[in-house]
Amino acid sequence: MDDNKETNSTAHESVLLIVYRYYLECKKRSRLLFVLLLLCVGGGLLKYYFFTNTAYSATETFTINEANGGNMSGLMSLASQFGIDAGRGNDISTDKVSELLHANVILTQALFQYPAERTNYINRVIDSCGIQRGIAKKFKLQSRFAFVHTNQDSMSMLESAVLSYICVQLNYMIDVKVTKSGIMQCTVKSGNQWVSKTFCERLVSNVGAFYIARKTQRSKAVFELVQNRVDSIQRLLVMKEEQLADNTDKNRISTRSVGTLDQRKAQRETVLLNLLYSEAIKNLELVKFNMENETPVFQVIDRPFYPLEKVSTKLTVILVVAILIAIVLFNLIVYLSILKTTFKESLQNHLTN
Repeated sequence: MDDNKETNSTAHESVLLIVYRYYLECKKRSRLLFVLLLLCVGGGLLKYYFFTNTAYSATETFTINEANGGNMSGLMSLASQFGIDAGRGNDISTDKVSELLHANVILTQALFQYPAERTNYINRVIDSCGIQRGIAKKFKLQSRFAFVHTNQDSMSMLESAVLSYICVQLNYMIDVKVTKSGIMQCTVKSGNQWVSKTFCERLVSNVGAFYIARKTQRSKAVFELVQNRVDSIQRLLVMKEEQLADNTDKNRISTRSVGTLDQRKAQRETVLLNLLYSEAIKNLELVKFNMENETPVFQVIDRPFYPLEKVSTKLTVILVVAILIAIVLFNLIVYLSILKTTFKESLQNHLTN
């Protein structure tokens, strides 16, 4: 027990000794703390006034109104006749829409949306957003990079790699927020007003188109199958009607039953095809109704307008970071000084003993 008490007492004395040495060292180097604070704060002010890049923020607000779904029982039974499982919808929540705004497929569609100016747009984005320097550094290029091909399938390996790098950089410029009521905000920040505005609008437009396509995917598949069925029955019906008219003309003056046999067959098939055609038209209208009911309303509420809001790092944030850097540097210097003094004392005690 006495040994434990002595050990605890020695440990407390060591801690107190370290704290005391730290206090003495800080007191001795108080001027150094002032100098570090002065240098760091001065550097922060210099960065704020001369080296802080101004970004332009474009925000587009939109909402997704889900469809009611209509009479799904009729559509499901009709889809089952064609071997399509329509039991589950393709629900896409607002969280998934937020993730889609950062997806490479949506970013790429936004960059290459209009065929007439595909390469011009993406090359302007590269130059206006400061990505050109990053491309030259990452891929070790000596000259300015520019896209030549407009089709992704015909791109070179370098162009494909640069496109992936651009998508990563653009992700840092995109911010998505969703309110509790389901209203979404897509914000794009870049060093160019035109790029921020146009790219933000393109992103929302492509996400809306992708959302609606996914939501109505199954209904469109059923609609195409039913439409093909209607067209097929209609062609066959027209052919049989022509055949019936031809047989009627041939047997107009004939009274023999054998001569009118083909006419009666054609008439019977025409009546049957008319019934099938009427049923197919009814099914087609049912599919149209359900597809319209399933189609969500992708509504843009607010669009960005010029001049865009300027966004830059706040002076308060820079000053706080500068002060923290100065304190960390000061403590590091104090720690190294204490460590050096302790090492010297240990070495002297060792040589003395």
